[in-house]
Amino acid sequence: MADSIKFSISATPLEVTDVQQGTGPTVAATECFGTVGGSGEVASIAIVDAGGSDDGYIGGTGPYYAQAIKVAAASVTPAAHGFVNLAACKFLYIKHTGYEGDTGGAKSTTANTVDYVSVMVNAGAGTDICIARLKSGEAMILPARGGLATNNIMLAATDVAGAAGASVNGVAVEFLAFA
Repeated sequence: MADSIKFSISATPLEVTDVQQGTGPTVAATECFGTVGGSGEVASIAIVDAGGSDDGYIGGTGPYYAQAIKVAAASVTPAAHGFVNLAACKFLYIKHTGYEGDTGGAKSTTANTVDYVSVMVNAGAGTDICIARLKSGEAMILPARGGLATNNIMLAATDVAGAAGASVNGVAVEFLAFA
């Protein structure tokens, strides 16, 4: 099946104006040139009817969550903290749900808005690179167009500096992965 996925991003640098000692309204920063963004489409993706643990959904019945386990970012390994592998991934979406993880690809009903989801890339030879630390509700996309093995993307529930997070059950991570 030759389906596609469309995406867009935007970012606006903000600053507080100095009406009275920095208490003015927050406006788009004037030093930068305002809002930036982009959009695109990844073509010829495979949307698998059944879905599963490597896709992020279960055949029309709902999401399958990855688990960001409580661990220091420096201690992650592909085998213990990586996604179930989807070779030649064309598009990957990752979101911090704001809830603890649960068993079997489920999301707990217990909130976890304290921990960050550290997204790490396995660069080989024991070298991992942190590419994002997502707060509750934040998301990211990687339009890889076939150049990504998802087991090289690892997740950890951490604090903002990368030390192990506070919640023993980590964070449920919403994701979509398409080959």
